[in-house]
Amino acid sequence: MQPQNYEICSDPLGNGKNCEVYKIKEQNNPQSILIAKIYENSRRKYYEKEKRILLKISNSNDVEINDYLIHIKNINARLEISKQFKADSTLLTFDFLIHGNILDYITLKSFGKPISEIYAKLLCYKLLLGLKKIHSNNISHNKIEVRNIMFDDNFNPIIIHFGNAL
Repeated sequence: MQPQNYEICSDPLGNGKNCEVYKIKEQNNPQSILIAKIYENSRRKYYEKEKRILLKISNSNDVEINDYLIHIKNINARLEISKQFKADSTLLTFDFLIHGNILDYITLKSFGKPISEIYAKLLCYKLLLGLKKIHSNNISHNKIEVRNIMFDDNFNPIIIHFGNAL
């Protein structure tokens, strides 16, 4: 697979003790924006753990089925060496979820109006389907919170952040 050149195009979107999260854009196609979790070499075991968990819950045979979980982008992304991306760093890439997290949507985008009961039930049902898939693979997420539930392009909830999963 031919490497695609990307560059960091945001301030840190999140960081923890194991990695930093940035938006990245393809240099030849600036509209192609992804999310990258960047791990320094000293944190490589955390990169390997999260990658293993995400690959375990991914089912490439069912790409048309939305299981309400974040999936690794299967691309060969190459970032320029920078302050954020050192030569010995590794990264996981994901689709950029433009609609933000569930808290942003409920508090900011609904203009203070409560969401309807039927929509809340639908969101809960879809999240339970995602949790069912996680648990059927003997994985415990360990950090389900509102900032770790994002929305895809069709406003389906997507569970993210498997860095603390077991």
